Amino acid sequence: AASPTNYRWTVVILSFIIIIINYMDRSAISYAITPLKTEFGLDNLQFGQIAAAFAIGYTIMTLGGGIIVDLWGARKCWAGAAVTWSICTGLLAACSGFAHLFLLRVMLGITEGPCFPAMTRAVTDWL
Repeated sequence: AASPTNYRWTVVILSFIIIIINYMDRSAISYAITPLKTEFGLDNLQFGQIAAAFAIGYTIMTLGGGIIVDLWGARKCWAGAAVTWSICTGLLAACSGFAHLFLLRVMLGITEGPCFPAMTRAVTDWL
């Protein structure tokens, strides 16, 4: 039978991949500045607020996510975060204005917040 030590680098590599996906997901909005401003009639201030909205949720849940990871474990927390951040990302396509974009960017930050604490816990546990 394979021992857990045989999987340690697999866990580290998968952790790295999910963090890269997480980063790409949050930063992709910067490539859509012009289309978003045009589609929703946003000015530079509003777009800046939407871009910064992510940080509101992310800041809250990076701390809260660490607590959740300690309570539920990295696997459950990470799986839940991945599902919910995917839902938030998909719902961004249904936005109809500034308020919706702002709210979903905050929600995206909340759902991605636990990812770094989960990665830290997973790597700590496996290494």
